[in-house]
Amino acid sequence: MNELHEVSRGIGRDIVEYLSTLRLLSDNLDVEVRTPRYQGLIQVRGGVVLAASQGRLTGNGALFTLITQKQADISATPSVTPVTTNVAVNHEQMLHICREVSAATGKKSVCNEAVLVDDAVHLFLQFRKKEAGAKLVEVLRCNRFYYPAWLWHSRLMSRVDYLGKALNEMRKWGGHDALVKAELAKIEPQLSGKETVVKRCIFCWALVKTGQDYCSTCNCFLSISAKAPRFRADYQELESSLDRYEQEFANHPENSRIAYCLCLGKFSLGQREQAQRFLDKAISISPGEQLFLKTAKFLKTSKVAPSVPVKEKKCELAHVAPVVSKQPKVGGAKGKTILVIEDSSTSRSVISLILKRQGYNIVEATTGCEGLARLVDIVPDLVLLDVVLPDMDGYQILTELRLSARLKDVVVVMLTGKTSSIDRMKGLACGANEYLTKPFDPAKFLKVLERFLGQGSRNRASAPRPKEDVDRGANGGIKPASVKARVKVAVGPPARQVPIKVPSRQLESTGPFILIIEDSPTTRKVISMVLGRKGYFLQESINGKEALQQLEERVPDLILLDAMLPDMSGYDILVQLKKAEKFKDIPVVMLTAKSGATDRQKGMQSGAVAYLTKPFDPDKLLSTVAQYIPASSRI
Repeated sequence: MNELHEVSRGIGRDIVEYLSTLRLLSDNLDVEVRTPRYQGLIQVRGGVVLAASQGRLTGNGALFTLITQKQADISATPSVTPVTTNVAVNHEQMLHICREVSAATGKKSVCNEAVLVDDAVHLFLQFRKKEAGAKLVEVLRCNRFYYPAWLWHSRLMSRVDYLGKALNEMRKWGGHDALVKAELAKIEPQLSGKETVVKRCIFCWALVKTGQDYCSTCNCFLSISAKAPRFRADYQELESSLDRYEQEFANHPENSRIAYCLCLGKFSLGQREQAQRFLDKAISISPGEQLFLKTAKFLKTSKVAPSVPVKEKKCELAHVAPVVSKQPKVGGAKGKTILVIEDSSTSRSVISLILKRQGYNIVEATTGCEGLARLVDIVPDLVLLDVVLPDMDGYQILTELRLSARLKDVVVVMLTGKTSSIDRMKGLACGANEYLTKPFDPAKFLKVLERFLGQGSRNRASAPRPKEDVDRGANGGIKPASVKARVKVAVGPPARQVPIKVPSRQLESTGPFILIIEDSPTTRKVISMVLGRKGYFLQESINGKEALQQLEERVPDLILLDAMLPDMSGYDILVQLKKAEKFKDIPVVMLTAKSGATDRQKGMQSGAVAYLTKPFDPDKLLSTVAQYIPASSRI
């Protein structure tokens, strides 16, 4: 065995041949693969390839991206750590596909798949679909296993036969991926086989029936008429899509089609004033567009009543007693109470089983209403919160908790199937202490909880609800009138919001000092939350002028810089900094929504040490900041 590992550390190994050797030896290894183009990990247990990851790819897509490169530097580490299986091919199938790829004629092109897909998505959201399609085709010619490109490529298609082929490729290489699964579950049932050409929703990309002016999947209007129907449903997918379009419009305010799209989205949510505002922008950009003028007429006469995104179902909360497990308390980080708000019975059972074995007391809630009822009687040490609940979303519960004087300090860990960076940022912005995704690693899950519960937090589960904070009926039950009332009854009065300003001179203690130049309050909040937990001293600027003034007062150890600011561009600020003797050596990390290859190149040429794009990965931000903070200033 040692001889095999010594050989595996050499260069130029045939990856497939190496994996065949491991199969014969029934080895348990984590195999790190490096090729001139890619770096990734293949996890082998009992000689069988169970999992693979490479960049944004996991599973089959990652595996074949790596092994079809033929020659690689390989480093194998013995490991018996359990892995989540994401590779869905056996060894014979793997060999067959590799032979097919080898037999293909023509020289393979080389590209940066992630950058091209990001560029394509931005073009897609700008309704420049032909250009987006060209970039996606370039990616797939370079790497047919790159399933994010198949996902977006399928969304461009209206011909059913082409769409079916794209979905099959997407399933073949990324069938384990949560986004791919969701897309397949949404689109495939809508393919009846009767139509050869279909219409696509511009918000969720579902199929829309011929002659239908709204999408029954995400419940959005695709046009506005004087007799538009009124309906109420869950708007979570629509709101998520609108966030994307709003970010794109902020970077391309001259695009009238995005403005019109936002008009339709806001109208669908019942937000008439915002819909009118975006329509006015669309008309000002393209004053002769008949569709916009016709929509303006209908918008004034349409009788659609405002939609209510949050269901107004009342909760029957009378006589809801806390359900705390009888597990004995054993001291230390154990014996503490965790409230689990999760609607899936399977997930609740698994979570409760894991936690009870560690000695935690468990309180379960299956809906937002029930979770709030539990919080009337206890203040738990930690809340495990799902995002998607039957009656309200976890973000709403979290926001209200952080506004409560009584519950604002309770640790909240979000545990959800929503895996995108945007969802993670939203959770952290609302006040989550940590954001974990399903399926989860039990060992990592417990470590996260121990990090928060093993630091002397008191057992607050027995803390009674102040009597005066609850409006009780004759039977002692809570009588909320609406979702908002429910939340306020459960969490108590809002904490007093006192703005805190720290003068620069107070920051002259030890520790790195970072200047954040960002005009978006939400993004500033998320960045400050991520960096603040690591002990960095932070100062914020909302525009270029303010930032330059603050730089004269104190020179930071590092600058986080947005590209788009109200008064000047981040590139202009970079040029000024590099010309000034006092500031030229400050490392500047650009953090921006401008993710095109030319934007990245412009930032690096202007003097940035790194270029990160939004939505960002908090871990990547932290590692980048740590990399460029001067050694003398590190924590």
